[in-house]
Amino acid sequence: LVVVNARGVQAAGFADVEAAYAELYGDPEATFVTDVTVNDPSIAAQETYEIVRVEPVSVASTSTAKIDSQVTFSDVELAEDASYAVIEQGGDVADPIVEFTADEDMKAEAQEGGVVLEKQTFAVYSADDDSLDFYNRAQVPAAGDAFEGKTATEVYTGVGGYYDSSSKVPWLAIKSSVASVSVVDYGINPKYTANWFCNMSSCSSMDLAKLDTSQTIYTLGMFSDCSSLTDLNVSSFDTSQVTNMNSMFSNCSSLTDLNVSSFDTSQVTDMSGMFYNCSSLPSLDVSSFNTSRVTNMLSMFNGCAALTNLDVGNFNTSSVTSMNSMFSGCKALNSLNLINFDTSRVTTMCWMFTGCRALTSLDVSSFDTSQVTNMSSMFYNCSSLPSLDVSSFNTSRVTNMESMFQNCSSLTTIYVSDSWSTSKVTSSNRMFNACSSLVGANGFTYNASKIDATYATTDYYLTLKEAAAGASVLSINRMVKDAMMQALAA
Repeated sequence: LVVVNARGVQAAGFADVEAAYAELYGDPEATFVTDVTVNDPSIAAQETYEIVRVEPVSVASTSTAKIDSQVTFSDVELAEDASYAVIEQGGDVADPIVEFTADEDMKAEAQEGGVVLEKQTFAVYSADDDSLDFYNRAQVPAAGDAFEGKTATEVYTGVGGYYDSSSKVPWLAIKSSVASVSVVDYGINPKYTANWFCNMSSCSSMDLAKLDTSQTIYTLGMFSDCSSLTDLNVSSFDTSQVTNMNSMFSNCSSLTDLNVSSFDTSQVTDMSGMFYNCSSLPSLDVSSFNTSRVTNMLSMFNGCAALTNLDVGNFNTSSVTSMNSMFSGCKALNSLNLINFDTSRVTTMCWMFTGCRALTSLDVSSFDTSQVTNMSSMFYNCSSLPSLDVSSFNTSRVTNMESMFQNCSSLTTIYVSDSWSTSKVTSSNRMFNACSSLVGANGFTYNASKIDATYATTDYYLTLKEAAAGASVLSINRMVKDAMMQALAA
């Protein structure tokens, strides 16, 4: 302790004591005193917490929580513009419950009766690097502020509401400019992520590892039209509460890697368009999907043009009503196991296999089509199929068979049963158009002028399954007889 008088200070060349102190120790910090209340689910009653200054590290205040989720610190002296962390007593400053800066806004709040700190989720777009980053913090920057080393060009609060279309997301105006997305903080657990990143066509990078989806119920359209993404890591997603995955990855046309093998889909009812036009994906593992509640699979894999194999053998489709365009445009698909498909509730199968031109076999023998009304273009351009057995098909309710087998240029035989009927069909234009190899049981060959449902009988293009089986038996018997006659002649 050094004691000096005013004369000594002046003799040393200083105007006053304050000037001498400032020269020796620097200007004293400006401070303000306030009560600080922290609200956070992690706070437990009877536990003791500290407000700690981050640099230099020092404890500013200590308090014990009286109730869960809230702790109050009284008469805390805070240095202006200093950084602080609220931690459990003895905890790590690097892993705070809440962190904050004692800035001008906080000082103003203190003058109005005390500071309340509560985390909220917000997003910041920076035009510096066209990034959209998500945070979970007690203090939200203002647009134009310097934040996390760049300019906060736009700031979006209230993140996590239900946006039923891409035009309603808060960042609508900048979505086409976004080049990267990152979830910076833990604790972001939205109920809805519907259309969050929809139409971010310039975005090539997403880091979502810290996103907590354990309470999320809607992911429809979440990544729709992210056409520049080449890979997307969603392996950490907890989808156990999700009910709607409609168009979740639709038009992610540059994706070459997507791992959804860990998805819990047990609550999902809508998978329509889920992978629509993921045209660059060479593989996709959906073998573990629980589809027991799914009612809509419309266009689920439509346009997955690079897929060569797809295992849907474990799909429970007993609740599905629409399979419209389900595999349409899967032009590289060379095998498809549908043997366990329960289609007893399906009402529309139009365009279901359109353009599956690499398939050389297709087993639809398990299909119950008794509720189906629309089969238009169902097998359109399945140009490599040599035969097709639809003998399980009950078509008594079908009204539309337009282009049903069109461009099946390799098809020689279509097997049907007595359940095949065209009595309700009102539209059948081009039903057999370009089926140039097709031959009916009675030897009727393709005629380009006879291609509608009038010729969808066993008198023309179709072959009765039982008759085919009988013919095979007769053929075998004939061969055996011929062999015996040749043996006797020898």
